Amino acid sequence: MNNGNRGDEFLEIYLSSEQKKFLSDLYSTYKGASLNARPYHESWFWEMMGQIELSEMYRMNFRPHLIITGYADKTSGKFFEIQILLTHTITGSTT
Repeated sequence: MNNGNRGDEFLEIYLSSEQKKFLSDLYSTYKGASLNARPYHESWFWEMMGQIELSEMYRMNFRPHLIITGYADKTSGKFFEIQILLTHTITGSTT
């Protein structure tokens, strides 16, 4: 936001009219009702969405700053051991 003006959205998602219809039909079937079991598997959903033609799925209008903060001392090493082992395994690094 700059001087009260939002500007472009960070991320724009594009759906074709066929994808919108697919989502609308799913909503019409379940209407947000509480269910005892999952109505469909995630893999089925993405397979169906993937079959509907789409030229551009999303556009990032800008890349926000990534700020990582934290604190680690000599007793925090156990939290980093997995990453070190994975790096060594993947790259063959000896450091």
